[in-house]
Amino acid sequence: MKKHGGTFMSSIETMRTCPLFLSLSELDRTALLSLLKPKKLHSGEILFYENETMDRIYFLVHGRVKSYKVNRFDNEIFLFWQNESGLITLYSPRSEETMLRYFSNVESIGDSLVAYAERDRLDALCEENREIEHFLYKMFAERFFLLKHIISRDLVYDSAAKVANMIVTKLDDFNAYKKQEIAYMLNIQPETLSRILTKIKREGIIEEKGGVTTIKDRDKLRAIYET
Repeated sequence: MKKHGGTFMSSIETMRTCPLFLSLSELDRTALLSLLKPKKLHSGEILFYENETMDRIYFLVHGRVKSYKVNRFDNEIFLFWQNESGLITLYSPRSEETMLRYFSNVESIGDSLVAYAERDRLDALCEENREIEHFLYKMFAERFFLLKHIISRDLVYDSAAKVANMIVTKLDDFNAYKKQEIAYMLNIQPETLSRILTKIKREGIIEEKGGVTTIKDRDKLRAIYET
């Protein structure tokens, strides 16, 4: 019991000190946290599945989760990793447009801590507290922007545009992950990634030394996905 109690209190304290909620006043933060319950996820644990009915709103407090879909051939279609604390589900306060079924599977990468609240209770709080409502609208807008980027990446960009866009916008991630992981993130074959990198290196657009990629001509790199 002691061990479980200590673990629970540790989760509560992590929620209270999470950067995500620190922009709220102490009073508003206390009101929001009073609705949130912690949930620990082990590596590989599924938080929820695609098209599962959503009566809870989930936030990532600590750790990392992966969103992905599975096609009819049982192949994973990677969407994104969420590394920073924030809204996991698509929630717009008191809106009938809020998705009642989530569009992808969400899996914990490593051990993670999430927090959740019942949707009806969160709606009621937003009705009473405009600051919290504004706070949640802002997180929804950030989530929506991310999904807009994914649509551009997967439905509009070809393989070369996907690679160029990641190097321009997420160079630190590009250098941090292995090439096989990058290919998975961009939903392309490792051989395709290698071929694209060889071409743009040969054209003097990027340079690679000691496994670290640097941009030599940002305008030409941007032109790959902006035209």
